Amino acid sequence: MSFSALLSRGRCATAVVTVAAITAMAAGAIAYFSGYHAGARAGDAKIAALERHYADRARTAIEQAREKEREQTQRAAALAGDLFAEKARHALEADELKRSIANVTSQYRPTPEAPLEDLPRCVFTGGFVRLWNAAAATDGVPATSAPAGTAAQADADEALDSGVCLGDVLAHHVDAAQRTRDIESQLNRLIDFIGGVEGVEGEAR
Repeated sequence: MSFSALLSRGRCATAVVTVAAITAMAAGAIAYFSGYHAGARAGDAKIAALERHYADRARTAIEQAREKEREQTQRAAALAGDLFAEKARHALEADELKRSIANVTSQYRPTPEAPLEDLPRCVFTGGFVRLWNAAAATDGVPATSAPAGTAAQADADEALDSGVCLGDVLAHHVDAAQRTRDIESQLNRLIDFIGGVEGVEGEAR
């Protein structure tokens, strides 16, 4: 066989190998890009599913928060209504008590069998009124130290008749008791509201 024939056969074999290699590369490239696109689509689908999942969770959390807010608002409104009713009842009861003050501060019986007599006037000095007001003051009891020259005058003023009568003292006590009952009712309603909020949060956890 001549050298030319061998060369021709070698070229044919090389061409065949080259074509086969190109075909394999093309097939590999097609498979690669097909796999890439399939993987990309799968990844996009997972991302979309994850986004939907978090969006659903966020929407659920918002709806739950709004529902809890509505419940708390309704509960607060109900407690406020109860508090208003209690304060109104306290005011009515205080007015009724004040209407009875004159009956219990004007006459008395020295003994069970004795007839009614005018109640002796009870004198409340200026010093008594000062101490009474100081005890009820929100800023504490004021200092009593004073220069020697004014101390005697202050003592004399405190011994004077203040003009306050038993009815005034009793009316003041009725007012103070009403305020105390109002504050107690407010505190109880606040405790009820806080307890309800903590109960809802505990159930949510």
